[in-house]
Amino acid sequence: RILLETSALGWKMGLLENNGAVVTSDPGRPDLGFFLVASRTLPRGALVLREEPLLRVPGGAGRRRLPDAVRESASALRLANLFVPSPGSSEVVRRLRQQAPSGEPEDSILVREVLHFNSFAAGLSGADEVVFATLSRANHDCAPNCMVDGDEGTLRTIRDVVHGDQLTISYLDEASLLLARDAR
Repeated sequence: RILLETSALGWKMGLLENNGAVVTSDPGRPDLGFFLVASRTLPRGALVLREEPLLRVPGGAGRRRLPDAVRESASALRLANLFVPSPGSSEVVRRLRQQAPSGEPEDSILVREVLHFNSFAAGLSGADEVVFATLSRANHDCAPNCMVDGDEGTLRTIRDVVHGDQLTISYLDEASLLLARDAR
């Protein structure tokens, strides 16, 4: 059930190549937010998307004060409308707000929240955090059909995907996926 597509919201910021994905939502499952669905059948190994990041934070955000250039990305992140739960509904958001340096501007807190819920590892040893307008909409699955490369800004299929299937990735590393579900 497609409610909105990428072109309807102008989420093509930084999108360099789209070979078979559409951003959508399911009115029956608002908890999923906006997510990616295959707009055609995709074979294993297919390049689905390639895009430039909206934001790259060298060394990650951590607890340090964010540089001005990072804080200035807040307006682009707001425009991308990426997933961040409300503080009242998320213990993680409340913790992020409590851990922010004293007196940190609201724009910096928004950037931290977006990074926490929407970023991918990139750079040497995965120390950098990157956020993409479209790739960041891929939802988690313990048996994903795609993988993201944060350095390349790509989404590729790791198995065949049928038209209409949700395009999913694992938010966990391979070692964590081997653990029993309740130990993750």
